[in-house]
Amino acid sequence: MGESPYSLAFGTEAVLPPEVVFPTLRIQSQHQEESDQQLRRNLDLLEEKRADAHLRALAYRRAVAKIYNQQVRPKRVGAGDLVLRKTEVSDPTRSRGKLAPNWEGPYRVIDTIRDGTYTLATMEGRVLPRTWHIMNLRKFYV
Repeated sequence: MGESPYSLAFGTEAVLPPEVVFPTLRIQSQHQEESDQQLRRNLDLLEEKRADAHLRALAYRRAVAKIYNQQVRPKRVGAGDLVLRKTEVSDPTRSRGKLAPNWEGPYRVIDTIRDGTYTLATMEGRVLPRTWHIMNLRKFYV
């Protein structure tokens, strides 16, 4: 079973203010001496609880990453393909206003620098001065 952030930080479960004003069964059945002994035991096991919580978090992250990687389909474009590029990347200040088009182009893919990074050229053949990542490109269909 998982641990609360409070118990991982302080080694014991929190007692809420309403439980002090209106004692619950948990508060009524607690004796000071037993409570102190239990607190010492909890503090001894605190590092172990933290390590277990860390391992559970890592396992959860791995499981989420595995599911994501199974479902994601990578975008692929090759040399000669036509693409559109995001205007917010080429014009981050949005100087043309919010009603301007979100995509500009078409551009022709000239070369693949790395997996997912491309060199583009205009339709007239002028090569753009920087490379573009696939996340900022969209395939253009004529």
